[in-house]
Amino acid sequence: SGATALATLALLTLRRALLPPLSTAQTTPAQWRATRLLAWTLAKSARPAMAPAIEAAVFGALERIALSIVGEGKRQDVKTAFDTLPLEKFRKVATKAVEDVLEARERAVVKLASNFTACVQHSAGYQAAFTEERPVTMVILSASASVAACVADLARASAATKMRVKVLVLESRPGFEGVEIARAVLDLVGSDSVVEVQILTDAGVGWAVGEADFVVLGADRVTGEGEVSNKTGSLAAAGLARVVGNGCKVVVVCCEEKILGYDGGGEELADADGGEENDESEVTAAWPARAKEVGELEGVKVRNPYFEWVPRQFVDVYVTEAGEVGLEELKKVARERGELEEWLFDGI
Repeated sequence: SGATALATLALLTLRRALLPPLSTAQTTPAQWRATRLLAWTLAKSARPAMAPAIEAAVFGALERIALSIVGEGKRQDVKTAFDTLPLEKFRKVATKAVEDVLEARERAVVKLASNFTACVQHSAGYQAAFTEERPVTMVILSASASVAACVADLARASAATKMRVKVLVLESRPGFEGVEIARAVLDLVGSDSVVEVQILTDAGVGWAVGEADFVVLGADRVTGEGEVSNKTGSLAAAGLARVVGNGCKVVVVCCEEKILGYDGGGEELADADGGEENDESEVTAAWPARAKEVGELEGVKVRNPYFEWVPRQFVDVYVTEAGEVGLEELKKVARERGELEEWLFDGI
């Protein structure tokens, strides 16, 4: 599952654990401690490549729980307030806070998609396509719900001006997630708008980028320095934009929950979590029998890395639910993430 889906599951787990029979706490302080410990476990035991979204979701829920009780600007009063708060009232407030976060995350994706559409429609690439009476063309890969929502929103908005949208989808081996996102885009667009979808092999990335106005990437992690972790294949697409692209721009779309509360760079993080490499059978499953024999020979290793880092110099624009953002905004969110974590788990 993608990072966004895993974050939603984590929030639902947190909500269920607030109530019996999962909760056995007898007092509000005990319940608050148990809730924080569960949130920590959900966040820190997650796949490293997808941890930021889960951390942002569950830590954001904890913050909303606390501030719903003590109010904004009174963080220092949390312990005192919880000591005297009836357990049932805490559970009611906490459940509502988690539900509010779930709803806010849905609104964030809608806002993200709207901001992406505005970004593209005001770009030189879009205006050139309009003037030349050709489709605005973009390359996408992997199964990102955010990317699908953004592309679909652009297609619907462009239909009003008779502007066509063409999407070149890399199939995204080994799981062929590109095929999944192609279906997702078509389902979201519906029958009122027209979007042309072409699916091609990952090896065709050079040709695809050469045809495109935009490479649109999702993100599982974004550092405060602007480095982006995403599905393997993202680096090639982004890097080629400046080599074979005719003015092609690389746009990263993600909600702020994907921004790491960490001041390190992508290389440090890759070293720390060891990357994520999965079973070779996912790769060889699509091979003909004779090719599979090669993979079994001594000295041959089949590699299956899932994620890679895209350096910030290959990214032209970052779009979040807050709009187009630069490095200062990314650093600000990263810093706030770190400060929130320190406050929530101080003394636990």
